[in-house]
Amino acid sequence: MENIEEKTIEEPQELKEPTYFRQVSPEKTSTEEYKGLYKYQSLDSLCDRVIELEKQSAETEKKYSRYIEVPDGKDPAKVQEFATKLGVPENPDDYKITFLDKAGNKESVSEFKKALKDAMLTQRQANVVGNAIYKYTKNGIELAAAAYKEKRESFDATLTASYSDIQSDADRQSAAKRDRDAFEGFLAESGLKEKLEKNGMAFDADFVKAVAAYSRKHSGQLNVDRTPGDNGSKKKSVYGQYDSRDMERLYGKRDV
Repeated sequence: MENIEEKTIEEPQELKEPTYFRQVSPEKTSTEEYKGLYKYQSLDSLCDRVIELEKQSAETEKKYSRYIEVPDGKDPAKVQEFATKLGVPENPDDYKITFLDKAGNKESVSEFKKALKDAMLTQRQANVVGNAIYKYTKNGIELAAAAYKEKRESFDATLTASYSDIQSDADRQSAAKRDRDAFEGFLAESGLKEKLEKNGMAFDADFVKAVAAYSRKHSGQLNVDRTPGDNGSKKKSVYGQYDSRDMERLYGKRDV
């Protein structure tokens, strides 16, 4: 039978009190905290460890010095201090956004900048938001302008094609010209040409045909019919009687 060599486990040696403890008062060296320093038997090893810990502490302090304490919102002064550290302008008007500053509606611009301030956006963040809105708005305006241009340029063809119940191309073109001429007469007498072209109604085939039919039914010259007590607001034209005050609210005051 093979002999099994017995191995003895050496007990760890108990650390003795370092000699440099002689320079420390007995009240301290007897505490558990100081006994934990027994592992640094030489003064060199203790000093090396102290220097290492100081370096780690300095790096940690530097790292966390970049962090900002978030206020609870109860103290306006602390909130403003926090916002300033983030880079939020102190006053809403301090936001500099080029396309907004060039906008004509100063009240809307002021409200928008106030919303930026309430959201505590920095100047850089406000620029990102502003540029996104500008691009979205610009694209929308360009698309709307292109659609309007296409609708205007193709309106004659659209109007002609709307007479689907007429078989002959020549007759469809004749009907379109008849209604277009009647509608142009309405625009000339009503003074609504600019407004109806701007809102696109002047290029709506159904609207043009309806107005043209009404115009032909009530053909004649524009006149003003005032009766006692109406303050001159009731007016009649080739398109029927209407209240001028309603027209003024819708389209602005015009001289008749």
